Amino acid sequence: KEKTSILRSNEGDGEMLILGICGASASGKSTLARGIADMLGGRAQVISMDAYYKNHPELSMEQKRRLNYDVPEAFATDEFYNDILALSDGKPITTKVYDFKTHSRVDCDTLIMPHDVLILEGIHVFADPRLLSMMDIKFYVDVDADTCLARRVERDIVERKRDVQDVCRQYLATVKPSFDKIIHHYKEHCDVCVMGGGENTVAIRMAAAYIDVLLNK
Repeated sequence: KEKTSILRSNEGDGEMLILGICGASASGKSTLARGIADMLGGRAQVISMDAYYKNHPELSMEQKRRLNYDVPEAFATDEFYNDILALSDGKPITTKVYDFKTHSRVDCDTLIMPHDVLILEGIHVFADPRLLSMMDIKFYVDVDADTCLARRVERDIVERKRDVQDVCRQYLATVKPSFDKIIHHYKEHCDVCVMGGGENTVAIRMAAAYIDVLLNK
């Protein structure tokens, strides 16, 4: 299907191209986003939807652990959308941060400035029609379930200090069901399906080259 790229103004500093990267948990979305950004040499900013998980200070740690973090409702989507809208209008935003060890938001005042390219990545980054309509190119990362599970176990144990029983419980209770019911179908919205995620260096180079052409038009 043919797509027309719509570039948005960036307060006179050029124009902004918005990319979306969606796929299963631990499929390599972040790695793909960083790979494209690195190839563009500082012209791109990556924003992860994971930073916009809803905060629940009223809940105990055990209650937080039992929440379903794999559905669209787990995210502060309006806040995410408003920040992306501000960046597309050439306005800076403050940095949003989510601490997966404590299941809480730890935002800071560090400003994120508009860039030529804005790369949005997350498991439900295609869920909101408003965000979809803003994206010029949509990537879906396609990786088999066994690979995603292996990557998730390693990531959650090493980076998020979880134990293997908790990782497996969450995967079976919410991660895999959400993928089968919702995330898998986001592939229908994509312009480009990337096999292997961030390990697909050919896809990264091709994407960066195409984006460079669009920016230089």
